[in-house]
Amino acid sequence: MEPFYAYEGSPYTERRVYVETAPLYESTGVDYDTRVAIQQELYRAGYYDGDIDGIIGPGTRRAITEFQRDNSLRPTGLIDTELLEALGI
Repeated sequence: MEPFYAYEGSPYTERRVYVETAPLYESTGVDYDTRVAIQQELYRAGYYDGDIDGIIGPGTRRAITEFQRDNSLRPTGLIDTELLEALGI
């Protein structure tokens, strides 16, 4: 994947910064079947309405965070053991 650069700051202090563009799901360390199961359970619970595709993108992260918050878990938006147990996975 080509690196992506954005510019931040005012015209006087503008600097080029590297922006991470790799899909979030690549760094979860969670296999495809588990990612799909997470999306399915979040969908069933009314937190997720996107495609069930195993890609943990912004919509899935938002659903995870809302689910965590509503179920007294630390709202990180990340896949962890507590999330999997709460979803019954």
